[in-house]
Amino acid sequence: MNINEKIALIGLCIVIAAVGAVTVFADGYDTSADPLVTVSYIQNVKAEIKNEIIIELDINSVKTHMDEISTSIIALEQQQSKQAADIKALKEGGASESSEADSEAESKTVSAPAVQAASYEVVRLTKGQTITADSSLELIPRSGSLNAVVTSETNRVNKVGLSDLTGAKEILDGEPIENNHYILVSRADGRGVTAVSDECYLMVRGSYTIVG
Repeated sequence: MNINEKIALIGLCIVIAAVGAVTVFADGYDTSADPLVTVSYIQNVKAEIKNEIIIELDINSVKTHMDEISTSIIALEQQQSKQAADIKALKEGGASESSEADSEAESKTVSAPAVQAASYEVVRLTKGQTITADSSLELIPRSGSLNAVVTSETNRVNKVGLSDLTGAKEILDGEPIENNHYILVSRADGRGVTAVSDECYLMVRGSYTIVG
């Protein structure tokens, strides 16, 4: 073998070795690091980015929804607290009004006229006599015939008379009063009873005036 043949053989071996090296390198090459990437690689990257954005949006949506729920719960708690405070205020106000009413009633009882009897007294009326209330007056006719007396024109027009608590009705001016019924005159405005029969007996509690 002459010198030229040796040179040609060495050159062939070099070419074969170079081709083998290129083949091995190509098998292990990652195209994702190559700036001249393929279309499929770009699509894969876009898909990954899109999935990450969707996940992030879902997380933000859940956070927003949780914030709205938390705000609603806080608002409900505040409303419940306000309602509880209102109920407490109403209860305290009612107790205060009741206490004031009791105090006022006690004050009225203490300052009542001395002529007002603590218990019932028996009163005799003859025909034509009238008993009227000087303040709140309780009457229980026992015998005889009595009629209601209402002197106020306003009360007559408004059909205000004597309260028959036994019969649960209003006795207007001139109407008869049944015996043994509990009759109440709430204030001194000319209301009372008048005797129709020759003699009448009734039980009375309160301040009154007899005329006739």
